[in-house]
Amino acid sequence: MKKRLLGILLGVAMLLSMLPMSALAVDGNNSTNEITTPEHSKTLTENGDGTYTLSLSVTGQVQSETTTTNANVVVVLDASGSMGEATGEGAHYEYVASNQTQSSMYGLVDGEYIELTRQGPRNNRTFWYWDSEGVWTQYLGQRYLRTTVNETRLDVAKEAINAVAQSLLGYNSETNPKRVEMALVVFSNDAEQLLINGNEISTNYDDFSATVNARYADGGTNWESALQVASGIDFNDQDPTYIIFITDGNPTYRVTQNPVNPAYA
Repeated sequence: MKKRLLGILLGVAMLLSMLPMSALAVDGNNSTNEITTPEHSKTLTENGDGTYTLSLSVTGQVQSETTTTNANVVVVLDASGSMGEATGEGAHYEYVASNQTQSSMYGLVDGEYIELTRQGPRNNRTFWYWDSEGVWTQYLGQRYLRTTVNETRLDVAKEAINAVAQSLLGYNSETNPKRVEMALVVFSNDAEQLLINGNEISTNYDDFSATVNARYADGGTNWESALQVASGIDFNDQDPTYIIFITDGNPTYRVTQNPVNPAYA
């Protein structure tokens, strides 16, 4: 899926950029930490059939030096109306409690939804099912309607963003609680930076994902406003800043001129 792949690739790129980096050097027996030529040897053995076996041996010690990198991450999310369109993938069923007496009703038995069979006249409907023992049993519990729910582009984007955020914010620790800081910008006709549990900047995954999940799709697509808002975010540090920009189409709104396109998608 294009949107899911975009989110995963962005997440992998970000993760790799902040993983600890190690510089390795072969040291031999040198105690002064200077890089020296490793010990090596080679032997040539006759095999008795006109061929020879050449063996090479290299011996040394490995030194490593690890450094860590802090990072600021701004997620810019398209919340235009077209993001509410179904992707055609990820369809699933949802069951909604209902006291209707139509034919296609479901019941919850032993933790599973099963289709019920309706019997009786309209003013005295009853519902039945075959239980696990093969006994024809009347269902007396809450009935449910089943609907098919298709995953939207925004749903896919949210999943990708949350997966990346969970990985990145997982680098934070008690000794370095701000190794990764994140901000969230959403845009449609125009853009805004969202507060995350009352804060412009977040280091907490639960707070960040809850803010992402609360978004809905509506309006046009204003890339220009989104980038303006994103570029103006101040993390109050010197750490490098990365922008993850997620959208499903070309811009239909702009800031500098012709700000409204009534045929937005």
